[in-house]
Amino acid sequence: MGMSLWNLASPDGHEIIRDRAQKRLRGEILGTDRQAYGFLHKGGSILWVEISGHPVTYRGEQLLQGTVRNTEGIRHRRTPHEVCSSSGKS
Repeated sequence: MGMSLWNLASPDGHEIIRDRAQKRLRGEILGTDRQAYGFLHKGGSILWVEISGHPVTYRGEQLLQGTVRNTEGIRHRRTPHEVCSSSGKS
């Protein structure tokens, strides 16, 4: 892509993203850990994305390999539990 994560992430989220990445590298966050963050769309609007990351070793250096996924349109979907609860099913 040629762009840094910091060029895309909303400045409001930089500290949180940095803190979570450092905790992940230290092993303080284990398993699947997904968080939603606002990223700046090239038109200037905020695009909500989910970031997940896992530590990897590359050429002897501990790094994070991550995935950024667009969650627009997903954020407002109901879970199966919510669907059952609203219909009176258990």
